[in-house]
Amino acid sequence: MERYDRHLKIKDFSIDDQTKLQKASILMVGAGGLGSPILQYLIGVGIGKITLFEPDIVSLDNLPRQILYDEDQIGEKKGEIVEALAQQKNSEIKLTCFKEKFNPERVREISFDLIICSPDNYDARVQTDAFAQETKTDIVHGAVQEYGGHLLSIGANQKLRYTDIFPEPTQPTVNSKGIIGPVAGIVGSYMALEAINIIRNIGKDLRGKILWLDTEKFEQRIFNIEK
Repeated sequence: MERYDRHLKIKDFSIDDQTKLQKASILMVGAGGLGSPILQYLIGVGIGKITLFEPDIVSLDNLPRQILYDEDQIGEKKGEIVEALAQQKNSEIKLTCFKEKFNPERVREISFDLIICSPDNYDARVQTDAFAQETKTDIVHGAVQEYGGHLLSIGANQKLRYTDIFPEPTQPTVNSKGIIGPVAGIVGSYMALEAINIIRNIGKDLRGKILWLDTEKFEQRIFNIEK
């Protein structure tokens, strides 16, 4: 437990909490602007098993916000980079990446403790959310653009779905509207913390709530949306 010594110095963080993280299995969709900080921290805190879907290659315009990647990796598959990085950073965990768009058939026989949805398009979010509903798995959604973003967390037994909040793709994408890099880092870090809280199951998470963040004004709001 030496690696996680600073966790265990927190007064309400126990060895049992750390063990839960190390035994956890997470499905993750997307290793871009949001996925970069999420993966950095989940690998660091010792999440035992991460299954990732990421079909893209690194491009130059990814680099300001996708902090997992470097200039000399342009043109390389993000999934291969993440797999190697995970072993470099924490050899105690297992990270497997499918270098393709999310395909439920690939993972239908795998049991997950949590799903993290961080792709950059609406259809992928809806598809991932439907898989969470089908498998009765907690899911954490996130999205960002310009100076803002949101985090939506849905519990396994809640009737609420992503399409109840966003019935159609009305929000512009990062590709069309743009983003300042640190926004992805902030929202992604919130998503990583939410994942940790859900896995610890300490009753201090955002399931049934949505967090809206405006970094231009340094404002955030949390709304109850439980259905």
